[in-house]
Amino acid sequence: TLPRCKIFDSTLYGLLSLPPVPPGSRCCALLRSVLLHLLATDRLPVVAAPSFPTLAATSGITTCTAVPDLGGCAATQPLVASEEALQAALRELCSTWDSCSPGPLEGAGGAAEVPAALGADAGQDLLCNNIRTTTTTTTTTTTTTLPRCKIFDSTLYGLLSLPPVPPGSRCCALLRSVLLHLLATDRLPVVAAPSFPTLAATSGITTCTAVPDLGGCAATQPLVASEEALQAALRELCSTWDSCSPGPLEGAGGAAEVPAALGADAGQDLLCNNIRTTTTTTTTTTTTTLPRCKI
Repeated sequence: TLPRCKIFDSTLYGLLSLPPVPPGSRCCALLRSVLLHLLATDRLPVVAAPSFPTLAATSGITTCTAVPDLGGCAATQPLVASEEALQAALRELCSTWDSCSPGPLEGAGGAAEVPAALGADAGQDLLCNNIRTTTTTTTTTTTTTLPRCKIFDSTLYGLLSLPPVPPGSRCCALLRSVLLHLLATDRLPVVAAPSFPTLAATSGITTCTAVPDLGGCAATQPLVASEEALQAALRELCSTWDSCSPGPLEGAGGAAEVPAALGADAGQDLLCNNIRTTTTTTTTTTTTTLPRCKI
């Protein structure tokens, strides 16, 4: 004959127990930990229960009542399972309720009110649908404001920039290299732009503006992409125009004339159909006159 599962046996409040559970079952330990926590934190609708320190003292409870592998007891109530240990116990108890079935709780003395408070389903609804919490995953979204893509910012001519481009995108570097080359070589239909040396000096441009892996700068204009680097940048920019979409370009001060010069399509037609050159492959055919076969 197995002993009953004793939740508590108080000389003041009475006995609360379950029918015997099979050896090795965790049902008794789980329900004991849960019910003692709820009594200690006034989360069961009972009226005659003494304070938990009194219940513990009159029941011989002297050690932590959390299920050991599910957590410990709270620092403020060293005999009562912490909230984390309670929720862990409820998750296990509720997920195995049918097989674990703590069965009819029985209370004697004042403790008879506990089974009544749990209801006809032995507390399944109260414990598993009300006190047990579901795990909520909170996703924190961090919004980072990216800086605008600056083509130049001249104290004389003004600011020319693009909306921010995604990290790792080459659109900004490509368009900057292209536009600075075209301004330097007078290939954009603008009227107020200063000479390129003046634009560079008033914009803090001091190094080569070619996209490094596409070529270098011209020997005659060491700040400006060479023609080869320009054409390589245009090939990449124009082949990915829809996904790279550099527009809309915005200009402030005198630089406001640059977006207007590029046109409503942000320069796609001008850059990709006029300034970009296509590669022409020339095939040279050499005719060799062979000597006759002399017998």
